[in-house]
Amino acid sequence: VVRWKKDWSKPHRLLLKRKIIVSKLNAHPFDGSDDNDSVCQYEWLVKWTGLGYDHVTWELDDATFMTSSKGIKLMDNYEIRQKRSDGLSNPLEAKEVLFI
Repeated sequence: VVRWKKDWSKPHRLLLKRKIIVSKLNAHPFDGSDDNDSVCQYEWLVKWTGLGYDHVTWELDDATFMTSSKGIKLMDNYEIRQKRSDGLSNPLEAKEVLFI
């Protein structure tokens, strides 16, 4: 028997971000019809403290922990990592980095 650890419910890192479109009327994912009754949200792939990558989960951006100071810091850290990796994936910028 494995005992639940409180740390497992604390986010450790945000790994991916994806946009989803949800219908306001029935809270189902967007079905392709073009109506104004839908809203865009983001989902985040969350790595949880003390758990391996096989236990990551997708969480909506309006989850309670995402609006906390820790959640905001995790989102900021994710965006910083993305900007760095985008710069390295650009061949022109990568050459500049290599020759500095």
